[in-house]
This record gives sequence, structure tokens and C-alpha cells, in this order.
Amino acid sequence: GIHGIHDDVYLSLPVVLGSNGVTHVVKQNLNKHEVEQFHKSCQALLNVQNGLVI
Repeated sequence: GIHGIHDDVYLSLPVVLGSNGVTHVVKQNLNKHEVEQFHKSCQALLNVQNGLVI
């Protein structure tokens, strides 16, 4: 997964759009601290997602 995220957490990612839609995901070069913070954010989002009753 992106930056080591393998859970079913739903994220927005920066992409490049072409005339036929998404051409590719923009690679983000994150340092170690940024990756750790990203993982914490993803876990928080996953916890919210798992708590939703639909």
C-alpha cells in the first residue's frame, strides 16, 4: 500500500489528471517523522470508519 498502509482505510491522494482521467498518483517523499504521523492519522481514520453504523 501507499507508505506502508495495507488496511482498508479510505484516503485522498494527489494525482495527475489527463483527458481520460487519472494518469498517475503523485509520489510523496515523506521523511520518517512524516510517515509516522501519516500512520497515526490513518489509524485514527480507520477507527472512525470502523465505528460507523450504516
